Amino acid sequence: MNHKILVLLQRISTYLPLVGTVLILLVATFYSGILDAVPLPLLLATMAVSFVLTAVHLESHLHLNSEVVRQLAERMQSFEIAHTESLRLTVPAIQIVSLAHGFEIVSSRLLHIDHLRVFAISSQQILGFLRFHPFEIETCSLLLRGFARDDQAHSDFRKQIELVVRDWRVLQRDGRIKNLTVRSYDFLPTEYECIFNDTFMLLGLYDSDPSDYSEVRVRKAALIEDSTLPAASMIAEYIERFDNLFSTCKGHHGPDSYDTAPVT
Repeated sequence: MNHKILVLLQRISTYLPLVGTVLILLVATFYSGILDAVPLPLLLATMAVSFVLTAVHLESHLHLNSEVVRQLAERMQSFEIAHTESLRLTVPAIQIVSLAHGFEIVSSRLLHIDHLRVFAISSQQILGFLRFHPFEIETCSLLLRGFARDDQAHSDFRKQIELVVRDWRVLQRDGRIKNLTVRSYDFLPTEYECIFNDTFMLLGLYDSDPSDYSEVRVRKAALIEDSTLPAASMIAEYIERFDNLFSTCKGHHGPDSYDTAPVT
């Protein structure tokens, strides 16, 4: 049977008894004798049945409306998830930026850092930009170039790195870094990296420059964000490599040049 006909019959069965009872009571107002032909208990029973049918009818519609609202909420949630994912994909996973701009982007999205990993030749520029933004860091692993005490050719550069490390420890003393571990390596790096949790990574190249006391020049950085699976996998790969190197440098790749006590 047609759905519309079923709905019509349902409405008739629901409202007809009630309408009929109301009409009889209205007529009885002018012709009281009609109540002798239709007993009052029958009218009351008819009205009671009408109320029950009306309640069932309303309840079924309320249930139908609730189901429609639930389906609409599910569709809205699906749309929100799809829209969020679409926005994530519109943000480039890799951008070539200056260090200053890179830190601005990261600080606009992330201020509390669980683990900051830094691999650099001195980290002087990284420290400068880090201090400029209100980062709060739980753990910082700092890996810098080290030199033997008798390396006179790099004595001035070593002293400068020692001052930079001292400034890192000032951040620890001030509470902006809770746990700071500094280690060193004894080779000339070709790149630098700064990894914020597993969310962002600033990855840059060094140009060899023997005329500079650091022997390198800093190029722009690639800012990688975990907005796509390939970018997230790339960050994870660099984190694993950094952690392995950091662990190795505890007993290899030269003396631990900057393992000094915190600044007091």
